[in-house]
Amino acid sequence: MAIKFSQNNEILKGIEQTEIERKFIALDSSVLDHYRRSASRITQLYLSHPDDEYSLRLRKSVAPDGEISFVATLKDRGTVTPEGLVRMEIETPISEAAFDHYSQDDYPHLHKERAQLCEGVTIDWIDGSDTPIIEVENAALNESAAQFLSIFSEDLIERTGHSDVDNESLAYAIYEGSLERPPEVSADQIVEDILAYRSIGTQQLVVGIGGRSGSGKSTLARELQDAIAAHPDLGDHAGLVSTDDYHVGKNYLEATYGAPWTNWEDARVYDTALLAQDIAAWREGQPIVQRQFDFTTEEPVFGEPLPDSNILIVEGIHAGSRHLAGQRQIFYEVATPLSVSLGRDLKRLLATNRNQAAMKSPEERLRYIVEIGEPTYQTIDHAPRNSFSGCARPMGGQALKQANL
Repeated sequence: MAIKFSQNNEILKGIEQTEIERKFIALDSSVLDHYRRSASRITQLYLSHPDDEYSLRLRKSVAPDGEISFVATLKDRGTVTPEGLVRMEIETPISEAAFDHYSQDDYPHLHKERAQLCEGVTIDWIDGSDTPIIEVENAALNESAAQFLSIFSEDLIERTGHSDVDNESLAYAIYEGSLERPPEVSADQIVEDILAYRSIGTQQLVVGIGGRSGSGKSTLARELQDAIAAHPDLGDHAGLVSTDDYHVGKNYLEATYGAPWTNWEDARVYDTALLAQDIAAWREGQPIVQRQFDFTTEEPVFGEPLPDSNILIVEGIHAGSRHLAGQRQIFYEVATPLSVSLGRDLKRLLATNRNQAAMKSPEERLRYIVEIGEPTYQTIDHAPRNSFSGCARPMGGQALKQANL
């Protein structure tokens, strides 16, 4: 089929971290075979699922001369336009150690060979497939790629946006493992637990909400505050603190453990033992003084005391800390997949320009999460999700149903 192509580069003007991609197969794939001699050998791991909001891929490339490189790439799902699939793309080199770390887990992967015809045009031969895939990137800004399309358009069949040319979908097609996703958590579920505790006479309650950065735990915590305030049998203003607010500060970390400090997920960054002391004092009627982490100075700042409340919500990466085990009655982990959490985190960074001094760009943030953040998150305290007793929890569920009538 002939391919119509317009030289419209307005889509990319002023937008960094964006790609426009088109994919094709050749009417006669044998004409591409001689390019295979110059192909690199590639292994790709997918830390995401095709149904996820974002795709997260790790790639190992071995060039014909033996040079090895490792790259992490995060993309959103994008939109198919006449120019191609337009989507956010953030890419950064990563270490061999990081690639090897994830290679040890059972993630979907594929192997392929890739040759570059010219700038912006590549051919992939995926192991187990007889059909090479031609990929053209950013042709509106790339003269050689545009020229390739102009010359060979009659010899190509466009498959942009189809799963049969999507590497992630192809990796899952041959994947024999199972990536189970935990059930989602809602504010109503947590309210049921709160009502169950109230039904047996427990008045002061601490609710923990954990999860990765970008997982939605802060959003869930705010939704829970609203649900508690709106419920006729509760009607309380629930207090809210974050383990992030108990950041000890960069100066202390570097004075104590050495400079530069780079691991912001490490348990030593957050004084959860002090938070546990503050909660214990709150149970005795003393207010908790609000704290906040200043992303510019990378130091904590202090505010006003929290309003009085009989319910306290503690959210944060370290909300499952063992230091808090004796204080919280309820705990939920927001198990948003890494790719989605990271995508939301980076999109928020791009939208708000909320750059931490140590990570000034989305690429630096992506590299940090892949190399340091996620491996650390996998090792921190993760409290078990509370399951209230079979006799009491239904009371909470019944009370919630009655309130909604």
